[in-house]
Amino acid sequence: KGRFIVDVTEILFFTIPAFSQGFTREKIKIPFEPKLELKTQKISVKNDGSTVKTELLLNFKLEKDSYIYKVSLSVEVNPLKDIKVGNPVFPATEKKLDKFLNKTKEIYHKSFIIKIPLEITENAGTGKFKVSSIVSYQGCSKTICFIPQEKTLSVPFEIIKKK
Repeated sequence: KGRFIVDVTEILFFTIPAFSQGFTREKIKIPFEPKLELKTQKISVKNDGSTVKTELLLNFKLEKDSYIYKVSLSVEVNPLKDIKVGNPVFPATEKKLDKFLNKTKEIYHKSFIIKIPLEITENAGTGKFKVSSIVSYQGCSKTICFIPQEKTLSVPFEIIKKK
């Protein structure tokens, strides 16, 4: 409950082509970075048995000429008591011929947002909370593919009771 994992049947492992130019001590900047946000930071719940719906927003900013493989992308939201976590809603992908595998793959080529529905019940209590998520992904730039990444992201929020 509260978990959604994309079936990963093919994860690509490529190394950085450093041999042709020798090794470097400079850090290589990964051209995509996820950020977790909550649509509403302060959530009001009533004492009438109703629930409040909101969304977690997982934003991926991609630089020009970079992309993320859909098959490598997974999102797992850690459950919180009395908060129901829905299945992530992924945006449409583009198809790209992967020259390394000579197969057509689904990718995210531009910045995108994954929406994760949350439903907060009146039993959730009041106070400050933190929702966290584990995000796994792999992508490439114009010249190299990066090793798979895994990030734990969290966002604080507050639940208050409406009268």
